[in-house]
Parts: sequence; C-alpha cells; structure tokens
Amino acid sequence: MRSWTIGAWEDKPAMTIWMDGRSHPGEYDLHTRSGFTTGRWEGNTLVARTTHLKAGLLRRVGAPVSPVAVPPIGPPCITTFEGVDAGAGVPYYLPEKNPFVGELTTKYGIPRDAVLGMPERLYPEYRKKLSPPGR
Repeated sequence: MRSWTIGAWEDKPAMTIWMDGRSHPGEYDLHTRSGFTTGRWEGNTLVARTTHLKAGLLRRVGAPVSPVAVPPIGPPCITTFEGVDAGAGVPYYLPEKNPFVGELTTKYGIPRDAVLGMPERLYPEYRKKLSPPGR
C-alpha cells in the first residue's frame, strides 16, 4: 500500500498519508491546507506525521497555526453513543484483512470496481459490465 487518503471535511481538503517511506519535502516547498503526511505501522497502530501545513486558523475563531506546525488538524471530537458500551472495544481489520470486503459485490452481483468508484463507471458503456443478480 503506497498511501491512504482520508476524506475531506468542512474546510479541509482530503489528506494523503504516504506509506512508502518517502521523506518530507524541503522547508520552502509548497504548504497546503492538508499538509504533507507520512505514516508507518507500529503493530496495529498507524503513526502519522504531518508537516507543510499552510498558515491559518485551527478553527474559525481558534488559535492560529504557523507553517512550521506538525500536528495533524481535524474537526473537533464530539462524544456520542456509537452503539458499543464503553470498554467493550470496537472491532477493526488491518488492510487487506477485512473478511466482509466482498459482501456487497457478492450479494448484488456487481463488479468490485463499481463499488470502489472507479472512473470508468461514470460512462453509459459501463452498464454492459453489470448483470442482474443470479446470472
């Protein structure tokens, strides 16, 4: 896996976490709102380091952040009940280990790339690849 992409939210573009061991850009290279992030696995934990953040505010009425900041910035955490009792643990799967990854495609008989949102599915010709369930 060369990289992970974390989806965007209100005022921040998507963040790419580079997993291929590349070094961070030079001090004067481009700074963006999502910064430049590298990551590595330590056991089951993804450890990420973000640099090259564009100067701005952490939140609209919050503290300023400088271009030399290194902590990743995200939306504020909101405590809520997620359907799991505290301390019960939340199941998770490491990359390529999720046993349910083919569940949707098997149930509805559609190609995996249709579920993953590959660009070719935007075109009418793509419907020829689809077949009704049970065929």
